[in-house]
Amino acid sequence: MTTLLTGCSGDDGKGPEATLGPKDPTASASSGDAASPTPSPTDPNAAVKQAVLDTYDRMWAEQVKAYGKGSINGTALREYSAGPALADTQIAMDSFKEKGVVTRGAPTHEVTLSGLKPEKKVPWASLTDCLDTTAWKYVYKKTGKPVDMPKDQVLKYVTKVQAEKWGKSWKIVDVKPSNTSC
Repeated sequence: MTTLLTGCSGDDGKGPEATLGPKDPTASASSGDAASPTPSPTDPNAAVKQAVLDTYDRMWAEQVKAYGKGSINGTALREYSAGPALADTQIAMDSFKEKGVVTRGAPTHEVTLSGLKPEKKVPWASLTDCLDTTAWKYVYKKTGKPVDMPKDQVLKYVTKVQAEKWGKSWKIVDVKPSNTSC
């Protein structure tokens, strides 16, 4: 899942990429399993934050379905992702199909909201995720045999995410994995 990072600049000249990560990426990962942290109910943006986090969780659920069968067809991925995030998944699916590869299992994640501008013309949010792919295995679809992976591959790493509100729905528009362990 390799994606590119793009930004949408706001009126202040600082787009989502300005807040995409803390100086110490491991400091932003919340504790807990794959569940997203719940924003404080006293926060005026609590509902917006929860909607963004829910969209990210749902996007991952649909990504797992797509990678598990090697196609985004029959998934609701388009409801939760768009732009480079969706395009990169489609490119990955084309490559998987060509190689006869699918995945088994699922990644887990610990995500935090690292930036939010709901008042912009195109509201945006940035998330920082500690994505753990340890239990997400690549296999050959016909045989079920594991795909040989690099021995030094980072399995738990920081991922920067960008979301935008399109109409009434939040969409994950960019996912940028890093080589930074978390």
